[in-house]
Formats: sequence, C-alpha cells, structure tokens
Amino acid sequence: MDRTIAKCIADKRLKEIFSDGEDRIRGLLEESEHSFIMESEVEYQLRADAFWDDKKKGVIRVNVTVDDQKFWSTFHPVCSDDLFTI
Repeated sequence: MDRTIAKCIADKRLKEIFSDGEDRIRGLLEESEHSFIMESEVEYQLRADAFWDDKKKGVIRVNVTVDDQKFWSTFHPVCSDDLFTI
C-alpha cells in the first residue's frame, strides 16, 4: 500500500466530514461509514467513525482509516483523526 496516497485520502475524507458539520459527526457516533475509492489503480477501503473523547465537555473524536484490502494493511491501516467540539 502506498501510505502517502492513503494518508491523503484519509485527510481528505476527514475534512469532508468536518465540512458537513455536526449532524454527520453525530451520525458517526451511531454507525460507521464504509466506502471504497480508486486511486492510482488501487482500490482503497475507507472507514469513518466517531466516539466521545470527553462527553462532559462535548468533545468527539472523528477517525478515518484507509487500507488497500491486502493482508498487512488491514491490520495496520493508515489513520487520520481530529477532535470536534459541540
């Protein structure tokens, strides 16, 4: 897996999620999003999810993982995450 390409894909999806706003992020607390994307003739699998980092302060951590569906990358995907405060 080209980890540089995977990191760019993860960062782009994370920015997309944040630009969509609070409703999408709250939705990720309930159910993860899964998708596939072709980049440089490789199919990458993406998973986006969210969980409470600090519920009392209203802080949600949003995480995106990317792998190329090959054996080792599924165990060690590229990740990108950030915090969202409600």
